[in-house]
Amino acid sequence: MDEPSRRRQLADRYLDYPLISMFILSPAFPLTIAGLILLGILIGLCIPKLWVTSPPDFSPKIKVSAIDLAQAAILRHRARKLESEGKFEEAHYLWQSAVANNQGDASLVAAALTNFIRIQNPPQQMINAAIDQGFWLLRLTRTNDLARAVAGAVFVRCRVPEFTYGLLQSLRPPLPPAQETAMLKALFLTGRIGEYRDRRDKFRQVLPPDRELDICDAAYMVEWGPADKAAEARKLLAKAIEDRDLQEFACRVQMVVAAKVQDPVRYEYALERLRQIQADTAADNIGYWKVLEAAGRLADARRLAESYPNPPTTPAEVIQFSSALISLGATDQAEKLFARYAPAFANTDNVDVAAIWVRYAELLVQSRKWDALQTLAVQLRTLSPIRTMLTGYSYFLEGRAALSRGRTEEAAANFKKCVEEPFYVPAAGMHAASDLLLLGHADFADRIIGQLEQFFANDVRYWQLVFDISYALKQDETRLLRAATRARELDPNKLIYNVNYAAALLICRQNPAEAAKITLSFFQSYPDSIIAVVNHCFALALNKRFDEAADILKKVNLAALGRFESTICHLCWLEIHFGRGELDSARADLKHIDTKLLFPCQVKWIESVRSQIESGR
Repeated sequence: MDEPSRRRQLADRYLDYPLISMFILSPAFPLTIAGLILLGILIGLCIPKLWVTSPPDFSPKIKVSAIDLAQAAILRHRARKLESEGKFEEAHYLWQSAVANNQGDASLVAAALTNFIRIQNPPQQMINAAIDQGFWLLRLTRTNDLARAVAGAVFVRCRVPEFTYGLLQSLRPPLPPAQETAMLKALFLTGRIGEYRDRRDKFRQVLPPDRELDICDAAYMVEWGPADKAAEARKLLAKAIEDRDLQEFACRVQMVVAAKVQDPVRYEYALERLRQIQADTAADNIGYWKVLEAAGRLADARRLAESYPNPPTTPAEVIQFSSALISLGATDQAEKLFARYAPAFANTDNVDVAAIWVRYAELLVQSRKWDALQTLAVQLRTLSPIRTMLTGYSYFLEGRAALSRGRTEEAAANFKKCVEEPFYVPAAGMHAASDLLLLGHADFADRIIGQLEQFFANDVRYWQLVFDISYALKQDETRLLRAATRARELDPNKLIYNVNYAAALLICRQNPAEAAKITLSFFQSYPDSIIAVVNHCFALALNKRFDEAADILKKVNLAALGRFESTICHLCWLEIHFGRGELDSARADLKHIDTKLLFPCQVKWIESVRSQIESGR
């Protein structure tokens, strides 16, 4: 019997089971079934979003499917081909489609932005999208060198100097030539003229020629340079304003100068030239309102602001427009602006969008509209993807609203939830931490402020807040001194930062000679201030000038002081009496000192003194 006959005979035994019969009669049938099963498995693996493409520590995790990855790769290849043919605008749309398929791939985002930079005269919508994508790249990469270079070039291309400055200002100069040139332009266009002058003089010889920097130099010479160079500089500016390639930049430089010297006429002329070439922006018009306000023409400024016809098209414009309205006293209009545009941009999770919500919340707090604040807090946790960035902040706002309505337990519960969430938006963290400190929750404020140093390392307000929180907690004098030192380095001429620095030195018992110089100046300026008196007496005592300290301190009426002031005065007397060997007086001082109001190093010194007094030394 041949093989087919045997298969047929065997199959006849399973006539009631057709599937088994098919397996016996057709050797290819099992392979077909196996192939179908394998195909089903492959489809099951390709369609679901299973593959994480965002960095390991990135939140939220970005997952894509295998199909997404394949489409992104195909689109990347086609975009590269168009780039090689010089068709950058056509390539742009392919790059955007590729990024949409795989937003977690930083190299894909960087490539898309690099292509954007090559596009001539991109439309405003494309510019706005590129700015958002630049911030997304920085967030994906935690601002590594490649991302900084790409995003910086995008910000320069999009004429957003405030973003360029924010990106580059934390880097130690000199920067690479392209970045240094961008930084100088950003300094001038954001009104930091003094910094521009110093930095320009320092690096002038190492930078290649740049016509836009020449315009900045000319504008500086006209207003603040030597008189004999003003005429030549004025001619260069006039020529630049007529130059098709330079007129937009030249007009903006003129507006910066006009704003600095509060000259509405000059600002209006430059603004009108921008309008003629349809290059004026909301920020340019807002700048004009501010100049009018500074010149005392508040009514004119408010009229122009309230009748401005163009709605904001970007989150940055919402912030600028609302800030101008608040400054001009039109807070109701600002609130309406926030209510309309904050939800409109909520589908984008960049820092500017988050800043809209922070400003909105700050306005509601200032206006004491607690019901509206409660609604906003809950709304933040329902909007995706912005809720990812502001979840912790939303709990703070809810707690703030509850506390102001007398619901202390509800407020405490929300504040606890608030500090358990990460703060991705620096402005939200600063607002929450500063308010929590004022509300008596320094411990919660401390847990937030510790997350923000990387964003505010060169911001004196941050270090002042760290100082205030450290002083309120009375737990870490080393951190207190570090904060005071950094704030003084950033603004050495401001009295409060010098006074704080001297106080930190005294608490840590360091460099008493330096502390005495600062406290003397403070005491001479404010002789009736108990803080000025006690700080200077402490400094004198630490310098072993006990009699001088006692002569000043004895004029203070201890009976009229509060608990804290009494403690620091008696602590100062303890320093004097113990230093002079007056142990009985020192024992009496110890009875009036509440160590709960002091730092650990101060308590440790007091215990050392107590021990020496008890031993009769």
